[in-house]
Amino acid sequence: MYMLRPEGVDDVVVGDRRYVGFSEEYLDPRGGGVISKAKRVLGFLKENSDLAFFSRDVVDALADFGVKSRDVMANVRRFERQGLVYVRGYKTDETETPFKRGFLLTWLDQGVPRSQAIAEAIGRTDVALEGRASNSPLMERVHRIRDIIL
Repeated sequence: MYMLRPEGVDDVVVGDRRYVGFSEEYLDPRGGGVISKAKRVLGFLKENSDLAFFSRDVVDALADFGVKSRDVMANVRRFERQGLVYVRGYKTDETETPFKRGFLLTWLDQGVPRSQAIAEAIGRTDVALEGRASNSPLMERVHRIRDIIL
């Protein structure tokens, strides 16, 4: 909430609210000029749109900005619902579990049809999984078939 500040007054109390003059210390980092953790995660995936990353790798890359695993996955799930990010893990009938280094994450290209963007994302995640030992060769084959069908 805002109000006009009378000349020479630094703060005003109206009812139970205290209004203060503008100062950098009162800025909310979520919208006050500081890049939020969510924007950092999304920006990282968009800048590296030709690659897929395990969630742990994203955390490691953005650790200097205070980004933690919970920050990555909470925001990535929201971006997934918005159709911006593709998230891949081991999927069974009702659950999805992460790989050893976490879920695989990659950007979905907004400039192409959704089906093509998903096919490209699956290709990038396949490349990221190449050469890695799977916990279950049978599950790996099931996932590959599922991804081809999707």
